[in-house]
Amino acid sequence: MINQGEVLRELVKVDKRGIKELGELMALEPSYLSRLYKKESLTDAVIQKACAVFKVDPSVFLGEKVPFEQMDNLNRKKSVIDYESQIKALEASIKRLAAELEREKAMTDTMRQALEKYFKTDT
Repeated sequence: MINQGEVLRELVKVDKRGIKELGELMALEPSYLSRLYKKESLTDAVIQKACAVFKVDPSVFLGEKVPFEQMDNLNRKKSVIDYESQIKALEASIKRLAAELEREKAMTDTMRQALEKYFKTDT
C-alpha cells in the first residue's frame, strides 16, 4: 500500500491544474504541498482539503485496497489529459505545416511564372 503522501502526490500529478493553483485551493504553500508527498500520514485537515479539491472520498487516504482502485481511475483520467495535450500539440503541428505548405505553393507558383516569363521573352 502506498502512504498518504504518495496518494496526495498522485492526485496532484494527474490533475490538470498546476501545483500553485492546487496549493491556493488547499490554502497551502506549493513548497509545503510538495513536502507533504514524503509524509507517511497526513493531518485530517490536509486530507479534508485534498478530498474537497480533488473530489475524492477520504477512504483514498485511509483504506488498504481503495487507493489502488481509485488510482486506476485517476490514471485513466491522466491518460485523457495526456491525449488532450497530444491532440493540442498535433493541431499546432498541422497548423504550422499547413502554413509551410502554403508558402511552398506560393514559391512554386512564383517560380513557374518566372520560368514562363523567361521562356516567353527568350523565343
